[in-house]
Amino acid sequence: METHTFPTSAQDQDKKTQAQIDAISQQIRESQPLASHLQPISTLLQQYKPSSSQSESQSDIPSKLQDSNFVKGCQYLATKYKSWRRIRGDGNCYYRAFLYSLCEQLLEGSLAKDPNILLELDRLICYAKNSLDEVTKFGYDRFTIEMFQEEFVELLEFLLCPSNAHE
Repeated sequence: METHTFPTSAQDQDKKTQAQIDAISQQIRESQPLASHLQPISTLLQQYKPSSSQSESQSDIPSKLQDSNFVKGCQYLATKYKSWRRIRGDGNCYYRAFLYSLCEQLLEGSLAKDPNILLELDRLICYAKNSLDEVTKFGYDRFTIEMFQEEFVELLEFLLCPSNAHE
């Protein structure tokens, strides 16, 4: 009598694939923070400098970069900004970077009591409070968005009046 080995079912293969994706995601979460501490702009170029352990072909990369638009871009950024923050590249990195920057700028402005910053923050709070109905029109699940929206509004309200944080 012949025995046959059957290929793994699609469901089993899907479970294995999902387990591998989950393991990779867990490894990334453990090794890369959502956002780093602020770093000087000069560190952008330093990460491409050759170390003594790099091979000859790898050490050619920075010399080629010296004339590149990348280096010129870093030099330009250094004229406009003092620091930068590394953000985990996980598909939400643009939104996270934008919100970090927005919150940092609003917090600095509200601490200084800049009336323009406070007016902009108040406008943003009103917009965020009224945005839930708008995004559900485009097919987003209300339940999924609602908790994030509430947290976001609370954060903005804290930025508007940080002294009320513990009330």
